[in-house]
This record gives sequence, C-alpha cells and structure tokens, in this order.
Amino acid sequence: MTDVNVAEPESYISEDEDAKTPTTESKPPAAGERRRQLVRQGIDSGILAVLDCKFHRGNKTYTFLDASGPEFLDAKTGQPAYDVLTAFMTAMDLHYHLKVDKMRLFEILGWKFECRECREIKFPAEYENTIFVFYDAERRPSWLMSSGPCVACKERASQSKPAHVPYKASYRDPPLTYKCNYRARWT
Repeated sequence: MTDVNVAEPESYISEDEDAKTPTTESKPPAAGERRRQLVRQGIDSGILAVLDCKFHRGNKTYTFLDASGPEFLDAKTGQPAYDVLTAFMTAMDLHYHLKVDKMRLFEILGWKFECRECREIKFPAEYENTIFVFYDAERRPSWLMSSGPCVACKERASQSKPAHVPYKASYRDPPLTYKCNYRARWT
C-alpha cells in the first residue's frame, strides 16, 4: 500500500461570482460544493464525468474530485499516488477527451508534470501543444507523469536557433523515393 502523506490544509481563495467577498480565505470546499462551482464555470460534461468516476482506496470509495486534495498527492512532488493514477487512466479510457480537455482536467486536479527537456516539475498550463505521458510503476522513471517540452524550453530553443522552429515537422519536402534497378529474370 502506498504511504499517504497528510499535509496541512491549504487556504482556498474563492473565485466564485456568488461569494460575498471574492478573496476570502477559508477551507477548501467540499466535493459537492466544488462540483457546483465547476458547473457554474461552464466546465464540459465530459470532464465532470471523469471527475465523478469512483475508485476504491483502502476501505473507502472516492471520486477524482475528492482525490484532488493534498492527502492524495505526494507532498514533495505534487504527483498523485500510483493507485489514484491507475484508476484515473481507467476512467480516461472510458471517456474520450481532446488534449485541451485533458489539460483542463489536470488543472482542476492540481497535478504536475515533469518537462522532458528541463526536468522541472510544472503545472499543465505551462505546456502548449503537447501530450501528457503516464508511466507504468514497474517501468517508470523517478516521475510517474511527464510532458514537454514546456513553453519555456520551446522559447529557449527558438532563441538559440532563430532560423529553425523547434519541435515542428515539415511536410513540404517530398518523401524519399527508392528506385530499384534490379530486374527479375524468369527462366
């Protein structure tokens, strides 16, 4: 079983229009209240379907919206526990999502990804036009989730070689063709 690090509850800054004071600090909202906030913000129903998927951890059942709290994340790295991640991958298989939807889902959950270029751990908003990779626990590197290159790495690469736009494929060149000069002889 995975060790669960319990961290101090973080203060929550309300961004809800219905709140009397938009910057009041309080405890994080319960999952039901947080879901209502997401619905009011116009979050896609497919994202809400994944957040409402249930998984078992120990003797309790949780939703992914419940699992976005600090007790489900590694305090040092900010990555989810492996059992949460495997349940999440199963839920993602049930619900097809576009890359933009996945990025928004990771932002809601507060998950971080390691950039493959600079090896820094960053939030999904710091990546652009990229994929998010989840590693299996047996074959994984030190980090379960990676992505990249991040926006900062792309900018550094474009400044180092201004004539070359990094990480983009050019399909203007014709494909290579091979001519065979061998002729078969039938006797």
